[in-house]
Amino acid sequence: MIKINLLDYRKERVRTSIQMEIAISLVLVMVTLGIIGFISSLQGSEIADLKADIDKKNRELASLKHVEIKVAESEKMQKRLENIVETITGLKKNQKEPAKLYDELINKRLPPGAMWLDRLDEQGQAIVLEGYAFQDSAISMFMESIEQMEKFSSVDLIYVRQKIIKKRKIKNFKINCVLKMPETI
Repeated sequence: MIKINLLDYRKERVRTSIQMEIAISLVLVMVTLGIIGFISSLQGSEIADLKADIDKKNRELASLKHVEIKVAESEKMQKRLENIVETITGLKKNQKEPAKLYDELINKRLPPGAMWLDRLDEQGQAIVLEGYAFQDSAISMFMESIEQMEKFSSVDLIYVRQKIIKKRKIKNFKINCVLKMPETI
């Protein structure tokens, strides 16, 4: 007996080839979807980690705001203290200047034995000197000596009055000296 194969084997091959291609395509699609899912999962966890890191940094930033405020307050306090120290230094300098000036007036400019100062007042930029002298010439010499000092812009005699003390004629005088304005640097 003879058997005749009526089926076309070529069609069968094409059909199996198509089925194989469909299976491979499905497997490739599944693998691609798996890879995409895996990558998406990795990126999702990376995004979650970054969000957690951002939240941590924001909390650190919020806690450092307090420190920043304290630093700003400390800087303000430091500037204030520097101003106070500068003021104190200026006051100390200004405290020594009048003493030096008075020392020069009394010990170097005042004619010894001919006159004496009874009162010395500082009124802003002016210094008022009051005292007694035995002669008008002593007052004149004292004023000329003061005028030679570079610290004064003007020296004015306010009055000279004659008084009798213990039966002696003595001159009571008042001199106004205006200090020069300090030069600003």
